[in-house]
Amino acid sequence: GTTATQIATLQAQIDAIRDDRNRQVDRLQASINGIVNDGLNNDQLADAYRADQIAAEDDAKARIRPLEDQIAALTLA
Repeated sequence: GTTATQIATLQAQIDAIRDDRNRQVDRLQASINGIVNDGLNNDQLADAYRADQIAAEDDAKARIRPLEDQIAALTLA
């Protein structure tokens, strides 16, 4: 397809990855908030969820970077 179409497709993939990441992070944050505010001594579970949030962020970055590189290469072509 055309360069513009290729870029749009790559951008849509990036947006989908970001949306998925945001849903994951938000869901984990809701769990963290519930744990921290429940008055129980279970904050280590919140720490595990925080680690999951970081992993979700890192995974999204790792998946987005090559797509952005492709967009950059197409833009320069």
